[in-house]
Amino acid sequence: MSEFEDIQDEKLELIIDGKPTVCDLLFTYDGGDVDKPIIGYTDNTTGPNGELNIYVSKYDPLFGPEKFEDITDPKEMELVKDIVSQIQEKYG
Repeated sequence: MSEFEDIQDEKLELIIDGKPTVCDLLFTYDGGDVDKPIIGYTDNTTGPNGELNIYVSKYDPLFGPEKFEDITDPKEMELVKDIVSQIQEKYG
């Protein structure tokens, strides 16, 4: 796995449920083993389990956040799980 970029203090404004929402960027990954870059972000809400909601998407760098795509490849989802685990270990 190539190194992911751990991002701090960067924001992203998205439309979620029809409302502008400011999200914190967590990481980007653009290794040779994925067809498009992957981005991880949070809107700082928590789920029913009390844990932070983290979202991940693939995107086309030409369109940026206006054109996020779902990650459907099982290998890419495993990659994302590994990255999120590394971030959790680093920041608790």
